[in-house]
Amino acid sequence: MTETAALSGDNPALLMRKFHNYIFTGTESRQSVIRHIQPMANFKCNGIIDFLRETCPKLTEDDLTFCSLLCLGFAPNSIQMLFGQSHPTSFYNRRARLRRRLGITEGDRALEIVLSEMSEMLSERKTTERGRESSTGGFLTSTRN
Repeated sequence: MTETAALSGDNPALLMRKFHNYIFTGTESRQSVIRHIQPMANFKCNGIIDFLRETCPKLTEDDLTFCSLLCLGFAPNSIQMLFGQSHPTSFYNRRARLRRRLGITEGDRALEIVLSEMSEMLSERKTTERGRESSTGGFLTSTRN
């Protein structure tokens, strides 16, 4: 599934279609499919799940999977299906609990926006670190000669 995420690029519709086919035509169980979600989100969203795991140790694996699904653009009804929930408000209740665990108050932005901003921040951080490595690497290379 991580390969599918890599091949879909910036096309969430393609990722969703391939994932949907994987779930409904594959032999994998729902738990097995959910196991692949966090690595996919980590890959597509600049290590956001690792970042959340480090900065918010109180988050459960279900919380991290829920964040992963949001980061990957899954619709509320798809998330409910993957968690085996049938009540229409279960998604919104789970999202509200997660907002509280992350310290997001009611007046703040939506959880999906906060996660998107985190991913952008992590991307910028990676870019800055790569820039430092390449400039340091160039300096070290030129001083060795």
